[in-house]
Amino acid sequence: MYIADFPYQEINTVSFGLVVSCTIVAARACSFLSNSYILEEGKMTSFLLASIAMLGLHRSIMTKKMISEAAALVFLISILRFTIELGLSKQGSPEVSSEFHVADILPILPLIILAYLLYKSISSSSCNWLLKFVITGSILSYILVALHLTLGSSSLSHMTPPIFDGIKGNLIPRAIYVIGIAQLLFLSVVQFFEEEKTSKWEETTLMKAVAMLSVWSSTLIVLSGKQGPWVALASVIGGWLISRLRGLDQDYKDGSTGLLASYSSSVTQWSFLASCLFFCTGHWCAFDGLRYAAAFIGFDEFTIMPQAILLTIETYGFSHILPTLGLPFLVAYRHSFSKAKQTREAIIQLFQVYLIYGLIMAVTTSFTVLCVMIQRRHLMVCC
Repeated sequence: MYIADFPYQEINTVSFGLVVSCTIVAARACSFLSNSYILEEGKMTSFLLASIAMLGLHRSIMTKKMISEAAALVFLISILRFTIELGLSKQGSPEVSSEFHVADILPILPLIILAYLLYKSISSSSCNWLLKFVITGSILSYILVALHLTLGSSSLSHMTPPIFDGIKGNLIPRAIYVIGIAQLLFLSVVQFFEEEKTSKWEETTLMKAVAMLSVWSSTLIVLSGKQGPWVALASVIGGWLISRLRGLDQDYKDGSTGLLASYSSSVTQWSFLASCLFFCTGHWCAFDGLRYAAAFIGFDEFTIMPQAILLTIETYGFSHILPTLGLPFLVAYRHSFSKAKQTREAIIQLFQVYLIYGLIMAVTTSFTVLCVMIQRRHLMVCC
């Protein structure tokens, strides 16, 4: 193979990754013109993601670096593929597909892990106390989510008095929504009144990203049901592994290597992972793939604006909102920007990473629109 023949050629290796990323993105985009592909998009996206991950594993073995991280990413993608297969096989039974036959108590485990990760992030950071306060609010929301799932479990539903039905059905979800709105307001205050210190750009950027992700994740988890905590944990692990494997690109980086070549593989994996998470939550590209029940979590009556917002968050949370907010990890993770010049370069890199991610999304969306124009007899939900 090309990589095996030139394992230490910096430009060639990174350029090969750029060619592979562009080819896979273009192939996926053109495949949207086929009806049969749209019905099997979840499987094909996981296959394409696994292909890029296998190339990364090959390079890790050749360079003898980060082999465990690359192997873990391939294993995680395999689990996501199995979850997608299971969800698609239960399309005719939405209630079963949304639960995935997971025991009532098991979703508490990933919530504990996520809460512990948030606690470790604020305990080891010297960031603004407002950011720590916001992240602490997310830990409280996770506790409420755990209580909501416990009270709603089938093993306890017939044992609790009727008064708990209103608590688990309306009060707890609304409390989580209110906490999330308050956290967003606090983050706005931090953004407008905090003095930016270039010496702590990396830490501040990471903590702000963690705060934004934690704010949205609590609402998204309670809307996604019992599989929500597991998908959230999978997204954290997948994002961490992709960010770690970015170090391989840094090893090949030199003055003649462009940012497009340096970030192409990791951003492509990030985008494809987001698409896989869409299907892992029990969605598929059809109107009956929407989880309409999520719009009524915390509400008994239908009101257009609240229900539309909740359904949008539940549908596109793991595939669009969280991946977009988590992109700064690709730039800031494992780097140190102690000088003002390096900080400016990092900001430019972050801006260009968002451009690459937006380009991938734009290409996919454009071909989806083209498919709808060609086959006007079909309507579908674009993911």
